[in-house]
Amino acid sequence: MKSSKVLSFIGVFVLMVMAAGVTWATARSDRGSTGEKTTNSHAYLPIVSRPVDPVALAKEQDALVALYQSTNGDEWYESSGWLGSDDHCSWYGVRCDNGRVITLDLNGNQLNGHIPPELGNLTDLQNLDLGQNEDNPGVIIGNNLGGPIPPELGNLGKLQKFVLDGNQLSGPIPPELGSLGNLENLVLDNNQLSGPIPPELGSLTNLLFLDLSYNELNG
Repeated sequence: MKSSKVLSFIGVFVLMVMAAGVTWATARSDRGSTGEKTTNSHAYLPIVSRPVDPVALAKEQDALVALYQSTNGDEWYESSGWLGSDDHCSWYGVRCDNGRVITLDLNGNQLNGHIPPELGNLTDLQNLDLGQNEDNPGVIIGNNLGGPIPPELGNLGKLQKFVLDGNQLSGPIPPELGSLGNLENLVLDNNQLSGPIPPELGSLTNLLFLDLSYNELNG
């Protein structure tokens, strides 16, 4: 009678674990003092993966769509997968981890237009490279990546590499970039950025490489 109650309790426990979405892995233990390996004794360790937030994923996809539309994506050198698949992680230049965008690399891909503020919603982004998208270096004809750097990019707190060189970006360097505490590389050379270098960039204590050359900065 007692054993049936124990089995019933175990069954309920297993169902509760399954309902909680927890998987279990076994780990072998060693007896360090004798060097004898215990092959039949196992410890059970819970492994819980990070849940995927569908709202966050939708915002990330919307941000990528906004970039495509604001930079004349139909004329990019390479745009395989873009807008043709619901899985934005399979789009050219996009790399994800657990469904979240961590890399957006469209260097030298003939982006023509402006950077949309929606890119600030890619909050897991670690590598952003939109450099070398000036179609005709030294000639301002509008067929290049121009306009201001959106201050919303200061929301990308996990960003480590930020490359926008070789474009026709204009206006000031947003002081909001000073909040990118994990940034290691900031490359903004060969644009038309103007005004003073914001003192907020002094907060980038992890910065290893900074290039602001060939702009119209002053002060």
